[in-house]
Amino acid sequence: MKSGNMIKTAAVAMFVVSLCVLAQAQTQAPIGTLTSGTATIGGSPASVGTAVFPGNQVAAPKGAAAIRLASGGQIELAKGTATFTKDGDTVVVDPSVGEFRFNFLKGEKVKIVADCYDLYADASEGSEHVGAFKQEKGKLDVDMTVGRLTYDSAYGREAVAPQRSLSAKMDAGKCVPTQPSSWSKGSVIGTTAAAVAIGVGVGVAATSGNDEKSPSSR
Repeated sequence: MKSGNMIKTAAVAMFVVSLCVLAQAQTQAPIGTLTSGTATIGGSPASVGTAVFPGNQVAAPKGAAAIRLASGGQIELAKGTATFTKDGDTVVVDPSVGEFRFNFLKGEKVKIVADCYDLYADASEGSEHVGAFKQEKGKLDVDMTVGRLTYDSAYGREAVAPQRSLSAKMDAGKCVPTQPSSWSKGSVIGTTAAAVAIGVGVGVAATSGNDEKSPSSR
C-alpha cells in the first residue's frame, strides 16, 4: 500500500512538472513564423502563420519552407531540417541536413551551428548578411553574396565573404577545408536569384555575379 502511494505521488509530481514545462514553453516569445512552403514544426504539420518557438525543429523534407525571424531576417529551408533556439538575444540555428538560404538584417545576431564550425552574423557590421549553405554527411559548403559570416578555425578567426567561400568536411573529428566542388550553378544554393528572392530589402545588392563566383567555378 505504501509503495502504491509513492508511485501515485511520483506520477502526480511528474505531471505537475510537465505542466510547468509546457506553460513555460507557451509563454516564451516565438523565434519566428512560417511564412511560406510546407513544413513540420515540432513534428507536427504546420501551415503558413505557425509560430516557431525556442527548441522547435523545423523540417521541410520535400520542398522549401521560409521562416521569418522575429528579429527581422529570414531563413529558407530547401529539403532541410534545423532546430531553432535562443542564446540571449542571439538566434541559434542548428541545421542537421539540407540546403538553406538566409538573409539576416543589419544588426541582427544569428549563430549557425554547423557540423564543422559555428558561423556568426556579426551584428556590428554595417550590412545585411545574405547567402546560403549546404550541410550533409559531415560536409559543409557556405557561399555569401552580401556581408560575411565569421568562424573560428585552427588558424584563428576567419570569414566567409562574397569572394571567399567555405567548403569543409569532418575528418577524424576535425574540420578539414576541401575544394568547393559539391555545388553547381544549377543547384538551389548556387542560384543567386533564389537567395535574393528571400527579400528583406536586399534589392539589387546581390546580382548575377554569384554565378561567376559559385564554388564550382572557382
